[in-house]
Amino acid sequence: MKKYIWVILLAVIIIVIMILSLLNAINELLGMSIALFLIDIFCIIVAIIAFKKDVKLIGLLMSIFTIIGIILTILSLCAYFKMNNNSNYKFQITVEPEESEKNFLFSYENHDYYTYNVKNVEVIMKKDGKSYSLEDALNNKLITLDEILTLAIPNENTIGYKIYYDGGQEKYKNDEYSITLCENDKNDVIFSTFNYTYEETICK
Repeated sequence: MKKYIWVILLAVIIIVIMILSLLNAINELLGMSIALFLIDIFCIIVAIIAFKKDVKLIGLLMSIFTIIGIILTILSLCAYFKMNNNSNYKFQITVEPEESEKNFLFSYENHDYYTYNVKNVEVIMKKDGKSYSLEDALNNKLITLDEILTLAIPNENTIGYKIYYDGGQEKYKNDEYSITLCENDKNDVIFSTFNYTYEETICK
């Protein structure tokens, strides 16, 4: 038992990091990335021990889990660095959560802009730290919709709509949000909460 106490300690550390990330005590994506990396190490160690003990089935399973874990770790780190790339962004969108219906904001370049369960969609420019309303930022050509979407991560395999999620940066508050792009006559662009899940009625 004493021989493998450090393996048990590694498992405990993994559990603690995962709990801290779920409680938002540390950045969720970063915490999960670290936890996944440690899980990879744990699986490799267990696989080596299993093969040495001639428990080939356990060794094979741990090897498979290691491969899956490495892939998940890479994906998690990519998501983290995309959401927290402080060197390339020129602005950040912020919203304030508020329970509300789908509210029309304005029209701009063949899109109707709305909010849903959020208010005060603002743009904070990195260059001078000034804050602008979304409408003013677009009208003054400070930003574009395409640039806004590059800050967010799209969901795959959507039909009739596209939805993007921006987990924000540690520098700002209220910078987690979602954007739904409806493929309808008005090309609605709807800002909502980060935990929003698409419903067909939102695009009607």
